[in-house]
Amino acid sequence: MTEFEVQKTLPVFRNSPFCWSLFGTYGAFPAVFDSHVTEFFLERFPQGQYQGKVLGVDTFSFEGKIVKGDEIFEHTVKYGSNDDPLPESFFGELKGEVTNILNIIESVMEDKRSIYTVNVPNRGVVPNLPDYAVLEMTAVYTATGPRPLQAVDFSDVLATTLLKHIAIAEMTVTAALEGSRDLFVEAVMMGGYMTDKQQCEQMVDELIIGHKQDLPQF
Repeated sequence: MTEFEVQKTLPVFRNSPFCWSLFGTYGAFPAVFDSHVTEFFLERFPQGQYQGKVLGVDTFSFEGKIVKGDEIFEHTVKYGSNDDPLPESFFGELKGEVTNILNIIESVMEDKRSIYTVNVPNRGVVPNLPDYAVLEMTAVYTATGPRPLQAVDFSDVLATTLLKHIAIAEMTVTAALEGSRDLFVEAVMMGGYMTDKQQCEQMVDELIIGHKQDLPQF
């Protein structure tokens, strides 16, 4: 299918202009679409500006995600705490990622070798990224568990882009283990999540206080 045909077929493709711009540059389309991938390229959206809107406010609203999550939770509790049989309509509501765990269990138990996405240590699957880096990649689910599919032709250009985010994760872990406030601030700044260092330091201090029981090194 051509790019136009794909965009015409699925609304989610039509509503992902940033992903299409990445596709035009790198020749690879981010599977998670704009609603998620923009989080990793915040330096390209000053003050959150995105297609005439503001990320997290006018589009992909953070508050909207919270409300939706609460609705799903309440919906789940209602069914889980009710002794009545599940209505037929319930099974029609299940779709997408929420049903994957059941299918994955079935694939492992019956050695179906179905293909799903999994977060696992690289261990050479993508040669131009660190072995220890945990990557989200395609895997075949066998009786012995997930077997990631080799990606020996992964673009060096794309690998360089991902290395930045791997470095941010490493710096964050180091900051936690060493109790280094300065490294914590640098990790946040490196991700482009905030551009005002004073505001960043204030947020970091609040986070450290809020998670003091889990971060005794600070």
